[in-house]
Amino acid sequence: MSVPFSELQKASPSAIIELFTLELFTGKHGSADVLRFHSGVGLNLNNSIIWAGNTYQRFPIEAEGFEWNGGGQLPRPTLRASNVLGNITAIIQSTTRKSLDGARLTRIRTLARYLDGANFPGGTNTLGTPDATAEFPREVYWLDRKANENREVVEYECAAAFDLAGVRAPKRLCMSWCQWAYKGAECGFTPEASFTNGTYTRSGTTVTVTKTSHGLVAGNYIYLDVTSGALLDGHYKVRSVTANTFTVTSALSGSTSGNVRGTQFYTDTNIPTWTAGEDQCNKRVDACKLRFGGTERLPFGGFPGVGQLFS
Repeated sequence: MSVPFSELQKASPSAIIELFTLELFTGKHGSADVLRFHSGVGLNLNNSIIWAGNTYQRFPIEAEGFEWNGGGQLPRPTLRASNVLGNITAIIQSTTRKSLDGARLTRIRTLARYLDGANFPGGTNTLGTPDATAEFPREVYWLDRKANENREVVEYECAAAFDLAGVRAPKRLCMSWCQWAYKGAECGFTPEASFTNGTYTRSGTTVTVTKTSHGLVAGNYIYLDVTSGALLDGHYKVRSVTANTFTVTSALSGSTSGNVRGTQFYTDTNIPTWTAGEDQCNKRVDACKLRFGGTERLPFGGFPGVGQLFS
């Protein structure tokens, strides 16, 4: 839970405890270490603080610039750490790229009354009741740029995830057409082979199509072209399947039967085709709807609204 406002409004509220975690990443730093530390602000402790079962080491650091304002500019906090003993330089040199850029910094704030009992003599929190969920909203930043490093101090400028220099949000160009590879992992479309020799029967609005080893599953969409009978050509959603039949729902009602051919292949102009080599996606939303359905959630890899802004 968050820290209750009633606790902050007391005449003598409990001290605010500020904790930090610094997470490294194997791909960037060659290590997945998580460093936990505090500056002693709040309780003025010279030893570690235990919060939610994790130990935060006392370390001479200074962090500022977390304030938000209405000017629209995102905060870019500054983290300064003592380097008198060379500890920070040693951590930097231990990484594969000799840099902490890209490490994730999380600022955690809670009240002393919610700290683990292990922080107090006798193992009991004399200020309140320990609660590992009582904290202010966490603030997450990334080490963006090393501003200074010498024998006394190491200083880093931090940034929000979507405020990193040279990084696009969402890390790719915002274009109106789909950027996924057709039938690739992100697209996820795997069409079955088309068929030209199916039969169908309709009872009421339920149409049962018979085609040996059709390979479809419930939820697939298929274009049916009626070669004989009273069924309407069109784009249908598969409702149920057996090994050699599948059902769809017709807009018309009644009893009829005939021959039908079906396909999940479409040309780049969205025309149904029974030739696999002609199957192409035009990278537009309408092509995605043909393959996944007009009312379904689409794995579309573009930003359709962008075209409205620049048209």
